[in-house]
Amino acid sequence: MYSELYYIIYVIIFILIIYFSYIYYISYKNISNMSNINNIDYKKFDNKVIVITGSTTGIGESIVYDLINNSNATFFLLNRDSTNQKIFFNNLQEKIKNTKIKNKIYHIMCDLTEFDSVVNGYKKIISYFSDGIDILINNAGISNTNNDITINGYNKQIQTNFISHALLTQLFLNYMKNKDKKLEVINISSISYYIPYKMYDEKYFDKIDSSKIYQNMFTSQIYYQQSKLAILLYTNYLNNEIVKNNKNIKIFCVHPGICKTNLFDKSNLPFILKYILNNSMNNSDFASKFILNTILNDEIKEENFYGINPIYNIPEITEKNGLVNDKCSKKLYMFTEKILKNYLHIY
Repeated sequence: MYSELYYIIYVIIFILIIYFSYIYYISYKNISNMSNINNIDYKKFDNKVIVITGSTTGIGESIVYDLINNSNATFFLLNRDSTNQKIFFNNLQEKIKNTKIKNKIYHIMCDLTEFDSVVNGYKKIISYFSDGIDILINNAGISNTNNDITINGYNKQIQTNFISHALLTQLFLNYMKNKDKKLEVINISSISYYIPYKMYDEKYFDKIDSSKIYQNMFTSQIYYQQSKLAILLYTNYLNNEIVKNNKNIKIFCVHPGICKTNLFDKSNLPFILKYILNNSMNNSDFASKFILNTILNDEIKEENFYGINPIYNIPEITEKNGLVNDKCSKKLYMFTEKILKNYLHIY
């Protein structure tokens, strides 16, 4: 009986995903200079210092390989110590061993489930480049995993997807704000920021009582939704209040549409739903080229949310819905500052 009930629930969820994708589509606006997503001006990345989190698989990996093949940038690749990291490292070393770019790639061990690890990763980057960086791509993320608690006491999805990226972003903003150099921050959110349609709720971002952990797919999806909504809210507040008068700093959000990565590999989603999603998605190369098109692009505006249309697979803009508002943005920012205050005063 329970298996039949779960099956019905899974089918309903899938139908709702398709429905909300359609609703999402009708509010899109075209991005005029992205009609050909493969037409990337790679020269704009030459001599740039680029930091990217989560580059071992999926979109992050595609971005790195695309750029090392076509540009003369310097890379700081922030990844946790894992099997995927070792495979990626070995494959990348083999590819670049006889090239000049081999001396321009720095592998930094950085576990986003530990704030100290994020701070240490940041310090290493600054020790190499005291002038600062040019581009920060907050890419790493996990989805629908067990509701585990991090060493810092927070939900693993919340800390990995949002809080640690907020910390990394703030560290670089503090460092770069008085430098005569431009910084562009790209925050990767998700089309799932409104699935389910749930307003920002502080309780999902607070420390967790281990006796109140609920291990089920629905709770896990809410944590994922809240983490991706938080990225939009945080970006909104930074642009409205923190960097609005600093012309050297640009921060904006993108999402890759429905994209096939390894994001679902360790998720709690049922096999049949993973199969359907993985076989109806764009590959990560398509998503990475879209993201690269948005970077250092004058048509991209901080106040907009850019993504790939889930039906027609074209890059477009969507109007943010009622979940993204100034009141919730301020509440989230203030709450996040309380979490991170002990890690931001490191100078």
